[in-house]
Amino acid sequence: MTFATRAEYEKHMREKHNR
Repeated sequence: MTFATRAEYEKHMREKHNR
């Protein structure tokens, strides 16, 4: 994946699971 930091990755995954 292309994430600057793990925080960005977790934020992205949380946004997808926040549906």
